[in-house]
Amino acid sequence: MLCGAQGPKLYRIIPESVDRLNQRFYRMNLILPEQLSIHPGQFVTLKSEKVPVLLPRPFCVHRWDPQSRRISLLIEARGTATAMFCDSDVARHPFQILGPLGHGFIVKPAQHHFLVGGGCGVAPLHFLAAELLRNAQQVSLAAGFRDQEDALAPELIAPPGTAINVTCNPVTAVDLFREQLASLSVRDDATVGVSDVADDADPTDTNGVMVYACGPYVMLKSLAAFCWERGLPLQVSLERMMGCGMGACQGCSCGTKTGSVLLCSEGPVLDATVVNWDA
Repeated sequence: MLCGAQGPKLYRIIPESVDRLNQRFYRMNLILPEQLSIHPGQFVTLKSEKVPVLLPRPFCVHRWDPQSRRISLLIEARGTATAMFCDSDVARHPFQILGPLGHGFIVKPAQHHFLVGGGCGVAPLHFLAAELLRNAQQVSLAAGFRDQEDALAPELIAPPGTAINVTCNPVTAVDLFREQLASLSVRDDATVGVSDVADDADPTDTNGVMVYACGPYVMLKSLAAFCWERGLPLQVSLERMMGCGMGACQGCSCGTKTGSVLLCSEGPVLDATVVNWDA
């Protein structure tokens, strides 16, 4: 399990703040008591001492500031537990937070990095974009939401310096990505479209374009097919119900071309080419 050199830690922390972003999304900020090695795409599990649920809930790290030790989680209030996590009375009491957990995104050299997110799948992309921009990389992000009321403001999706396009249907985030790719200038003397990228692409070449995505399964499957046809490297962060978050309960199995893997320990980020999308 890739959890940084220190391994996962369990803390009992009262949130610094819980900010309501719109009708569906909240951002919880917590100050960790010590410095940790956390990578984009890794996650934590969260459990409230005031919410009567047996199992903790997993959340990808939305933002991480190692200087202040502030970790931010993007929470979609779509169930009883997650809605109660964001209640102002509940948030005044301690939470148990375990992490960092799982394998995150593997950043490789590229001329341009494309990030694609649908709904709460935008959560890990802010952290990833920040890391890429810190290393002076070119970053574009396509984000899709259910409707206008669910859509997050661009500054909540990615840091300044990211080229962001937003749509109100998660599936069409793939179309936005295709438009971004088509407008990408990969040569000094020409701007090439998707068909040109397809002609020139080498599936093993990561010096041109890298693609990272998180969101609904149907969106990821569509994006995986598109990238496969064009030889574009794609990493996907997959979502499953999780119990323990550490591989003990075997509850987050995902089918791959060589068998099943546990997303909590071998994911949640996988190379899209190993996933059995028809399983």
